[in-house]
Amino acid sequence: MRSKAIAAIASGLVLLARGPSLAQAPKAAIKAAAADRAAACTKAVDALVAQLRRYPARPSISPDRMGIYLIDAQGGEATLIAAEPEPGLCRCLWPSWSVDGKSIAFSARRPGFGSGGSRIKILDLRDGRLQIRDLGPGSSPALAPVGDRMMALHFPEGSANPQPEGGLWILRKAGLERVCLGGHGRPRWSPSLERFMIIGDPLPSVSIVDVRPDRAGELQAKETPVLSPPSWAGENQLVAAVHTDLGAAVALIDVSNPSAAAIREFLWWPASGPAVKPAFPIYSTVTGLCVFVGAQAGKGCALYSTKASAKDQARRLENRALDQTIEDLAFSPDGRYVLFSSKRELARSARGLRVQSTIAPALSGITLDGDLKDWPAAIPRHAIQNMREDPAQEFDQGDQHASLSTSPDLSACFSVGYDPKEQLLYIAVVVRDDTLVTGNPELFVSDSVEIHVDGTHGVAPKRPDHPVWDSNTSARETPVLHYTGTPGPRPAPVKTETADAKRASDNPSLEYGDVKKTRTRMAFRRLGDMTTYEWAVQVFDQYPDAPTRLGPGVSIGLDVEVRDQDVERKPGQFFRLSEQSTSIGWSSMPIHGFKVFDPTSLGEVVLGRPPAR
Repeated sequence: MRSKAIAAIASGLVLLARGPSLAQAPKAAIKAAAADRAAACTKAVDALVAQLRRYPARPSISPDRMGIYLIDAQGGEATLIAAEPEPGLCRCLWPSWSVDGKSIAFSARRPGFGSGGSRIKILDLRDGRLQIRDLGPGSSPALAPVGDRMMALHFPEGSANPQPEGGLWILRKAGLERVCLGGHGRPRWSPSLERFMIIGDPLPSVSIVDVRPDRAGELQAKETPVLSPPSWAGENQLVAAVHTDLGAAVALIDVSNPSAAAIREFLWWPASGPAVKPAFPIYSTVTGLCVFVGAQAGKGCALYSTKASAKDQARRLENRALDQTIEDLAFSPDGRYVLFSSKRELARSARGLRVQSTIAPALSGITLDGDLKDWPAAIPRHAIQNMREDPAQEFDQGDQHASLSTSPDLSACFSVGYDPKEQLLYIAVVVRDDTLVTGNPELFVSDSVEIHVDGTHGVAPKRPDHPVWDSNTSARETPVLHYTGTPGPRPAPVKTETADAKRASDNPSLEYGDVKKTRTRMAFRRLGDMTTYEWAVQVFDQYPDAPTRLGPGVSIGLDVEVRDQDVERKPGQFFRLSEQSTSIGWSSMPIHGFKVFDPTSLGEVVLGRPPAR
């Protein structure tokens, strides 16, 4: 960036950067205020992290996805916190954590090099609940160390912003007020708010902007060129991956005078191991911890950490396969957590990608009564809108062109969680249906909700063991258990596991099994045109003797189906099934044969960790 451009940006920054001074305050008061801010920050970070881990983001299935993850700076399991906040915005990049610990900003855009459709998002809590707010067009947001300010890069092409100017902007008051600074690049504030750096493309173009002209300019470190985007590591120093005669290293660089930048301290040498090329380093002045991306040529990359002045080998933060891409690291303000962007592989079955996949948070204190007031308000709801494709049945096609998210005739959604203490899967199904039909004696001509669940998360269909399998099958032999519940006193007439395959008299019922041998229960409630089904489902590796152990990280197969009947069948009346009934499900995977023998037809649920105490 040229000197005139830097000076122009600095002149626009002067009035915004100045704030109340503590220079005249007693040292004891300054120290006490700092301690209070640190305690408040820790409390805010704990509250936000607890909710992010309890309600992780649903993974994007786009092949060009980039998600934002949260991980403890000491290592452990990463949590996906942002994936596709709006349809199509599947590339989530450049996270920035506010200095008070309450908010995380990031940019989300569509695939491709054009960034005109990039949006700025804020992830925070409101009344203790997670929310994602949209601040308008822009990318690479950088939250200011004080106040409500943010700097971001704005691309005017294709955006709805009335201001035509592109380049760097200052955003205030939740993005509603904007001031154009000019220039171009990815911004990052210094701790004092009096300086910021602009990372150009391609590297090593790094400029320091300062209200003091003698401390501004392009970063000049000719003997040790910067290899990847650096980060602030204090007011007058950066942490960067630099080139040395021995290979790429991680170092602290003094930028008091950007035109004569010098290495202050090496944090990691190639000789210390492991054999990786570092990139995107970050450094916490609170903990003295440095975290960076280490790439192994031709294999992939991972996160590594090292302490200041330590000579030991850098330590990996995760015990998992190498990633294809990791970038855009950021610390929480207290240095305890790390944010990063990554494209991680999604769970696959033997037949390929399971399109429907979600994370079930840990729940407690759920009362099964059809009233969802004891469910977390922020728990995600998943649309049930895929028309069933079952060669054995024909259903009404009249709803196939309707919006199954808003149709008054039939629209449905569900939420899922689990209780690690009770070892039950909880499923809340909400169905909007203008006509409730419960009196028909046949299964496929009554309103109902069906739960298909596979505790082993099977990856291959299984053939029935008997030639006349419909009369001889037991739920002991089926990889998928099929529970059915109706919103009325008449149970679903499914077949049991008894020798004469008689119809079950339980509501809910278990096809080819006995629901009394399980802990599965269901309650329902009808208000207006809305019916709520509240399920507690026992999951099995093999019914009825081997219940699935439900805990963090466990994957199970699941599908939730809703059957809608629009006409009450009268005694002696006959009508074609295909003219009267509709069946929709969550999973869009194809069915190979009969569903209880095909676990690949289900979606995937991954159990989350219990909330922090």
